[in-house]
Amino acid sequence: MSRRLPYLVTNSIGPEVTITYGERNWKKLRQLYDLSERLVLMLIPPVSFGAMLFTPLLLILWLRKGSLYDPWVCLLFGVTIAIQSVKEHKYQFQFSTNQVRELSYMTPIAYGAMLLLSIPAMIWLGLPGMLIVWAAAELAQLLYLLQLNRRMFGSEASLSYRMVAVLMLLLAGGTATCFWPVFHLAGMSLPKQAMIASAVTILAFAVSYWIFRVDEVRTLLWQRIRPSRLSVGSAPQ
Repeated sequence: MSRRLPYLVTNSIGPEVTITYGERNWKKLRQLYDLSERLVLMLIPPVSFGAMLFTPLLLILWLRKGSLYDPWVCLLFGVTIAIQSVKEHKYQFQFSTNQVRELSYMTPIAYGAMLLLSIPAMIWLGLPGMLIVWAAAELAQLLYLLQLNRRMFGSEASLSYRMVAVLMLLLAGGTATCFWPVFHLAGMSLPKQAMIASAVTILAFAVSYWIFRVDEVRTLLWQRIRPSRLSVGSAPQ
């Protein structure tokens, strides 16, 4: 479920990416890439860490099965979905511009290798072993997609991996910070669980909002929306 919110942003830009690429408007396409990347990356930390810390509470209140909670599975699954959310943003630009030939080779190879390697990983570590292999497979695909994105723009616009690198550092730091709560939250009272999970979610949102400079995105979106609102307001009655 935590994966769906970043995907809403990623999926919503598909038609505009296709139109802009068809017009060969590289400046606009580069701006669309940058703005959507910031929005997606901003959503990932609060959604990922919030979902991690709300999981024990949700298992009790929603499913009535708090015994299902496994800290290692929760932690590793959250990191995996975070990487996958970044990957889906990069994939959208390949898919919406019909640059998918390389993906037709990459995807079955990556997931085929993942399935094979997950067998010994699960024998050795159980379900967490499979999640480690899955996270590695998603990260490998993400790195390859970044190269494909850069190749798609070519000399028309230069892409930077800095934002993605910053997110990975933020995820590493956030995972280290959430490590203790993830393993001890289930033993706390439900109100305390809700307070800690809410506080971490709000803090992660504030930090990622500042780091990815989403305020600039909000200003640009408002500039686009405001003229249309003014024109509607000034229309003859």
